This record gives sequence, structure tokens and C-alpha cells, in this order.
Amino acid sequence: SWWSRTFGAMEVGSMRGSIANFVSAAIGGGVLSLPYVVKTTGVGLSLVILTIGMLGSFWSLNMLVAAAVAANTRSYLHICLAAGGKSIGAVYQIALIIQSYGCILAFQIITGDFIKYMLIGLGVPQDNAVINSTLFEVLKIAIPAALVYFPLCNRHNIDSLKCISVVALFGIVYVAIVLFCQLFCVRTSDNSLDPIVWVQFDMRFFQACGICFFSFLLQPAFLPIYSSLANPTDRRIEKVIFRGMGLVYLCYVVIAMCGYLLYRNLTPDLIINGQAMNPTFNIFWIIGKLAFCLMIVTSVPLTCYPLVKALNDFSLNERDEPQESSNTCMIIAILSSSTLIAIVYPDIIQLFAFLGGGTSITLAYILPTYVHFKLCKKKESTWKLKASILFCLLLSFLGILSIVVTFLASIYPSFLKGNNEQNILTNI
Repeated sequence: SWWSRTFGAMEVGSMRGSIANFVSAAIGGGVLSLPYVVKTTGVGLSLVILTIGMLGSFWSLNMLVAAAVAANTRSYLHICLAAGGKSIGAVYQIALIIQSYGCILAFQIITGDFIKYMLIGLGVPQDNAVINSTLFEVLKIAIPAALVYFPLCNRHNIDSLKCISVVALFGIVYVAIVLFCQLFCVRTSDNSLDPIVWVQFDMRFFQACGICFFSFLLQPAFLPIYSSLANPTDRRIEKVIFRGMGLVYLCYVVIAMCGYLLYRNLTPDLIINGQAMNPTFNIFWIIGKLAFCLMIVTSVPLTCYPLVKALNDFSLNERDEPQESSNTCMIIAILSSSTLIAIVYPDIIQLFAFLGGGTSITLAYILPTYVHFKLCKKKESTWKLKASILFCLLLSFLGILSIVVTFLASIYPSFLKGNNEQNILTNI
């Protein structure tokens, strides 16, 4: 019956379980910067960017599934090997290594910001000398890396953490509800608001595209979900992709729009860095921040494990087995280097834009288009292949511009600030 299918127990390989795993794996640190995307591009243009990112991921997931069926494998690496040999397999491995390492770096920056702004939310003055000192900037990133992330990443079994990540998913929904309630209970009676920016086009548009592409990177995590789906017919797979992508898109839009409309021009780079707009919501907002922190804490080991495996696959022969001590040393090297970079260069927006324009585009659009063309060109119509290639080229072009703009902004800090005052189009 409909009731049992909707509210019954979720069995292993069930469609609802696959959709839940899909959404849980999809929503990561990138969602925290989506209100900033709305702030820099406007409500209307940001909806266009989010929709393009969603449609691109939806299209590429279907292409990747078709390529997996043609290659008779559920491994992204093996699909790349079947389509283009070792060279394409190496491209996938390098992109995955850079993307995973960048995610760990981003999670450490987010954790450090969380600690600082949580203290501010608990009553510590924002201009307090301690929380603005260099020592605190070092400790807020180094201590979680040593005391929390290293023990979790060095675990032999990380399956139990996946259950916690599902709980963190409900925390994200809770944050969206708190933002929505604050918006309508606090802001509707506030007449001192800045006007809503509907469309704003400048160089930050390309950074916003990179952040959006980073947020919609679902492809590497989807194939394990696909392989665990019971009776994986085309119709069931399409339902999982369609419903899962719809839920992810809805969650992204709600958090992005409510976060921006709540803070307007004061929207922070990460939405969890904002404070409750009314003391009544302070405790609810702190709980929401803790939920996000739980998601980040579980995401680091879940990201570090495949990163270590990818490094071993890339550096070792197939017959060689990695030693436990070498894995531990590798984890220490990953966390130590990412901690140092997070301390020296803690710009989360530029990191998201760089990853989104480079490795995310490669893993989410370029490689799925390539393997689909190589493995399925005899089964697909010519216009579909041409349309997918053109769409991939468009997104790749936006990704390249995102990298270029981010690179220039890192060298010339005033590069994007100047564009903030010289918008090509602003409609209020």
C-alpha cells in the first residue's frame, strides 16, 4: 500500500533508503555558502545558477548510470578505464584526490569558524582580543584536527559514522526551518531592511557558479548507492535520481533564499557564522549550528577514507597491499598539511570556487560526458550526444572563468571589491 511504501521501515536497498543516502551524501559544506551566492548575484540570477547546477547534475547522473550499465561495472574508476584506458583513469584519480583533499581543507576552515562564532553567540564580544588573536586562529583549527579528526580518520571501521550523517541530514532540515521562522517572525516587522537585490552581474558571478558546481557534485557518491539498490531497473534508478535531486534542490533553495533574505547585505560567507536576529531564536540557532558541526565532523573521516584509498591506488601496484602504518602516516600527512593551509589561507569562498570550477566540473560533467560518449554513442541519438557535449562545454567554460577570477582575486584582493561597486546590471 501507499502507506507502507511511504512510512514503513526502510529495508536495505529500498528506494526510500537509497533516496535518503543520496540526499545525505549530496548535501555538504557547499550549502553553507549558498546564501552568499544569492548576496553576490541577486535572488533571480542565483536561482538560475542553482537550476543550471541541478539540471547539469541530473543529466550527468543519468549519463553515468548509462555508462555503468554499458561497462557492466558500478565503479567510477572502472567506467573511466573501460572508456579511455589508464589515462582517463588517472584523470579521474587525480581529480578525486584534489577534490577530497580540498573538501577536508574546507571542513577544517568551517570548523574553525564554527568555534569562533559559537563563542560569539554564547556572549563573547566580537572584538574580544583573545578570539581575534593569532594564537586563537591557530588553535581553533589545530586542536580539532589533532583531538577529533585524526582519531576518527584512523578508525578501521567508518560504517557507523554513516548513521550519524543521516541524523545530520535532519539537522540541515532543522536549520532551514529555523531560518524560515526567523525570516517571517523577525524580518517581516523590520522596516530598516536593505532592499532586495534581484539581479546583480559582475565578476563574482563566476565565483558563484564555481560554488554552485561544488555544491552539486554528487557523481562519485552516487554509484555506491546505485550498486546497493535492490532491483535496479531503469525506472527505479530514474526515481531515485529525480526524487533525490529534487529534495537536494529544494533544500538548497530554501537555505539560500532564507539565509540571504534574513541577513541581506550582512550575509556572511558561511551561513552558520551569522547570529540569531532575535534573542528568542538564539537557542534554536545554536542547536542548528551544532547540527551542522555534526555533519562536518562526520564528513571529514568519510572523505579521508576514500582519499587514502585513492592515493594508495594511484601510488601502489595492484598486487601491493597498503600497510596499516603507512595509512596512518598518510592520514597524519593529510591532516597536518591541510591544517597548515587552513591556518595560513582560510578563505572558504575562494576554495569553494576553485574546486567547483576545476575538479567538480571534471568529476560531475566532463568525465560523465566523455564516458557516456565513448560507451553509449551507438545507443543514443545524435542530437542527445551533441546536446550533452555542448552543455558540458558551457559548464566547463563557466568553471574555467571561476578559476581565473578566483586566481586573480587571490593575487589582487581589490579585484572583486571593485566589481562590487561597478555592477553591469542591478535591478532592485
